[in-house]
Amino acid sequence: MALNNVTPPVMLNVRLEQILQLRKEVQLQTIDRRRCYDRALREFTRPPSSTRALVFYTVLLLLVANTPHTP
Repeated sequence: MALNNVTPPVMLNVRLEQILQLRKEVQLQTIDRRRCYDRALREFTRPPSSTRALVFYTVLLLLVANTPHTP
């Protein structure tokens, strides 16, 4: 049974490609978020050169850690 000349196997294949593409995008976003977090953590664990730097890196780390997840 075909709807609009699209058979179920074709529709399933198209949906599968969309799902795999979405998963790839989420994976790349996760990797980018982890890189940013790790970079901020490295900077945070370095001895700060000044109090201003310590405040900056603390705020940066908190911002990265609280970044909302985008599906």
